[in-house]
Amino acid sequence: MSSCGSETDSGLQDGLNNGHITTDINEADGFTTPQGSLMINDGEVATNKIDVILTLSGSDAVGVTGYYVSSQSANPTISDSNWNSVTSTTLFSKQVSDNISTVEQSYSFYAWYSDGSGNISAQSSSSIIYDVTAPTSTSVSINSGTSTTSSTGVSLTLSATDNVGVTGYYTSESSSTPSLDASGWKNVTSSTAYSGNVSFSLSSGEGDKTVYAWFRDVAGNISTSSSDNITKTGVDTSAPSGSITKSCGMILTATDNIGVTGYYLSQYSTTPSATSSGWTNVTSTTSFRKTISSYYSYTYYYVWYKDAAGNISSRYSTYVGSSSSDSTAPSGSISLSDSGSSTVTVSLSATDSCGVTGYYLSTSSSNPSTSSSSWTAITSTTSYTASVSYTFSSFSGSDILYVWFKDAQGNRSSRYSATHNVSLLINSGDSYTNSLSVTITMSENDSTGVTGYYFSETSSTPPISASGWEIVTSTTSFSKSISHTFGSGEGTKTVYVWFRNSGGTISERYSASIIYETVAPTGSVIINSGSSSTSIHLVTLSLSSSDSYGVTSYCVSSSTSCSSWVSVTSSTSFSLSVEFTLTTGNGSKTVYAWFKDGAGNVSSRYSDSITLAFIGEISAGGDHTCGLYPTGTIQCWGKGSSYQLGNGSASSASNAVSVSGISSAVELATGGNHSCALLSDGTVKCWGSGNYGQMGDYSNSNNSTPNLIYDTGAQAIQINSGTNHICVVNQIGTVLCWGYNAYGQIGNNNTTNQSYPQEVSGLIGVSQVALGSLHSCALLSSGGVECWGFGGNGQLGNGSTSNSNTPVSVSGISTATKISSGSSHTCARLSNGVMKCWGYGGNGQLGDDSLVDRSTPVSVSGISTAADIGGGDQHTCAVLSSGSVKCWGGNSYGQLGDSSNTSRKTATSVTSLSNASKITLGESHTCSLNTDNSSKCWGRNNSKQLGTDNTTDSNFPIVTSFLINDYTAPTGSVTISKSRYYYSAYVSLSATDNVGVTAYCVKTSSLTPSSSDSCWTSVTSTTNFSQSSISISSYTSRYKTSYAYAWFRDGAGNVSSQYSDSTYCSYYCN
Repeated sequence: MSSCGSETDSGLQDGLNNGHITTDINEADGFTTPQGSLMINDGEVATNKIDVILTLSGSDAVGVTGYYVSSQSANPTISDSNWNSVTSTTLFSKQVSDNISTVEQSYSFYAWYSDGSGNISAQSSSSIIYDVTAPTSTSVSINSGTSTTSSTGVSLTLSATDNVGVTGYYTSESSSTPSLDASGWKNVTSSTAYSGNVSFSLSSGEGDKTVYAWFRDVAGNISTSSSDNITKTGVDTSAPSGSITKSCGMILTATDNIGVTGYYLSQYSTTPSATSSGWTNVTSTTSFRKTISSYYSYTYYYVWYKDAAGNISSRYSTYVGSSSSDSTAPSGSISLSDSGSSTVTVSLSATDSCGVTGYYLSTSSSNPSTSSSSWTAITSTTSYTASVSYTFSSFSGSDILYVWFKDAQGNRSSRYSATHNVSLLINSGDSYTNSLSVTITMSENDSTGVTGYYFSETSSTPPISASGWEIVTSTTSFSKSISHTFGSGEGTKTVYVWFRNSGGTISERYSASIIYETVAPTGSVIINSGSSSTSIHLVTLSLSSSDSYGVTSYCVSSSTSCSSWVSVTSSTSFSLSVEFTLTTGNGSKTVYAWFKDGAGNVSSRYSDSITLAFIGEISAGGDHTCGLYPTGTIQCWGKGSSYQLGNGSASSASNAVSVSGISSAVELATGGNHSCALLSDGTVKCWGSGNYGQMGDYSNSNNSTPNLIYDTGAQAIQINSGTNHICVVNQIGTVLCWGYNAYGQIGNNNTTNQSYPQEVSGLIGVSQVALGSLHSCALLSSGGVECWGFGGNGQLGNGSTSNSNTPVSVSGISTATKISSGSSHTCARLSNGVMKCWGYGGNGQLGDDSLVDRSTPVSVSGISTAADIGGGDQHTCAVLSSGSVKCWGGNSYGQLGDSSNTSRKTATSVTSLSNASKITLGESHTCSLNTDNSSKCWGRNNSKQLGTDNTTDSNFPIVTSFLINDYTAPTGSVTISKSRYYYSAYVSLSATDNVGVTAYCVKTSSLTPSSSDSCWTSVTSTTNFSQSSISISSYTSRYKTSYAYAWFRDGAGNVSSQYSDSTYCSYYCN
């Protein structure tokens, strides 16, 4: 557990109060208290400067004699030393300067006024946001993206976002960034997401014109420029000419000397303007054509065209009668060539006045849906002919192949068929065999009667008198199966047969071939590209195999025997990546793979192994998080700008990245912008920011990868980190610290920063250390606690608010079993499960139902069974023996996890968390390690420290997606509905999952999607997911049944079963 943050309360408020607060008259004791107000920077909402001006105003019937200004809201007494005296006046005003920190957030100041009688006014306050982040996501578009214009007057579409609020824009053809007081700025109503359309006049002259746009925010930050280009042409007054006709759809055509840029299609005859909202933009072309496939019956349609200069064509119209679309299906035929092989050549032909667009082949006579994924698409043509290959999966001697054709309107043809008659088959038409013994099936029809057959491996036609003829009883339909054994030797084996009839006529020669081969495929299986370990049970297998005649199937299993073969398209060089679920539990996992060829030869068993290691410890730092695995390796995620992720990069990461060169870690410690690991041999390595000597290597340099600490004395057994300093406990019970030491938090009796380990003065018998921002504490084996460093808020727990650069004893603690420090406070878990805390309490982090600092320990209300504890910047949490979690203190970012952003002075339950085992707190985020080996985090997520792929804060626990041990797929449903007046359909989805639904896929095809399929749409993880009105427009048309198929995926990568629904669209699609 580690924490970081400011030493004192930042003054962050839930809302802003930039006006005046005026005091009331206190008449209870017969006197009048002063009235007053406070204003920051003349009432500005935000600033990008740390220096601020406070305007103080007070009045009193007797006379204002003093004022008191503070960043803390606690009311002063008249004897407080911080009062500023002024010459008595009934009307007092004064401006004073102050400053705020460089952390982007809201800051509040408070003021009180006193008079000569010692009366103190009510509190006046004002707040201001410090913001140095300029507007982002800026854009400018000229004339909705058109490429040319003949007019100097254009329309600009502007947009920008800002965390505080966009308040103005500046547009120019000059690329020079304007100053904040430039005269060209246009004010807008403050908005965090601004968009607007404004007019702009281009400079005179033809040619390319570039318009630049800048945006400013409430604090006066100016964005980088965005720009767009347009070509200004000479004045064009020639409008497009065009037409609209109905034939196989509604056909729109138009031509223009400069270029058609849009069309306007309507059932109303009123001519639109060039800027009307109903225009459909198209890529500029001098010759435009488009077919509209779906439209209404019994109505007029009107169309206009416009060009790049904004000229609008005449109106063109057509009347749609009884049929709103083509309803005539294609006509066609099928024939095929008989052979002794399972593969035949199929001849197809079809015609359609509007164009054949696909065909469907099957041995089933059931009519297919026009949305089935088994249709073969072809380029639309009114007359289609083709020869295609088709392979029968099995044979009965006489098999029927069916075909259907469809056109662009979705009309399906009648069913056409052809019969596959086979006169000679080997092993029912197999292409390969690994046995020399085969079954030969022969058949022949003859009107006079088949009386004999001649079977041979030689192709020469036998005479009628040859001795090899087998005589059979005369029959007009002959069939027979015989056994045959080929001679040795691998390769193609061919047999021949002839038939004769009662008239002595010998038939044509029939032949059949099969390849005999006994060499099994060779192959390999690799798990996760060769990784040695994983924390996710869902892995990717890279399969590869080769075979001279083709790999036709594979099998993968966690056991040493194959249970299920998966067929693939035959390939001599096969490769495929498939997802596979490892068996449960930590440890080495082996996956086995087999490959089979067309002859049935099965390869040797191939295998690969990987260690499945679920995270064993998690540590939250400033804006980053790290996890330790049982293998001794570490992964980190979140903010990486100071190299605190340890992978050699200064980039942030939403997915876990491996820390370089760490393989034997036993404990983690994360600080503000650095991280450290205690290794199994008692040494320590650190990485990240070293500006105060945190790297312990005699330098103040950053380390992008782990660096060995110079010397920690005897073997270290425990480590902890503060914001900018680190301490270890060694095996002899002493403590060594290094890093930032301005307040004596290193404990070596001075206040000099230390770039290598220093022994804490006079401290022995230590079992654990816990570090805050500017102070440190140690748990003694006796159960007592000692602290040192900054004590201004009572952090040292000895009843004093003085600093100490050597350890002092915490009052009243003798049975502590664990301690944890936040930024400016510390808590101890006692042997009876009770918690006590001391130090800064301005955000309620002490949990004693107050906002008061405590210089000696106080009991946390409602906590009596604490199993683990943790302290953050302004909040505190405890895991109870039941597995539930309670938190209290500051909650601006949702770090308490109670589904709110309300700060709490007493413990509040974390939402939907009942199986926690460990807790760790960062600056403003919290993470738990749970008994199911998963991790959940909540709170601030500005650097993706929660382990998500976004930067959205969460005020309730969300699963860290790459640390999930979950084998249960989501369950769900899909419902399809129709629009009344448009040929479109909508689906509604719902799903539940124990971990959280993170994505859905909706298709009109029943083909199961792969993990990389483009159909997947990510959603915010939720255990109960629902979404409605998802459009699948154009998939439903009149008189057709439409299908919707849906799948759901959870954070562990488990994909649900297929869910489906269908609907029929009749005359009105309602």
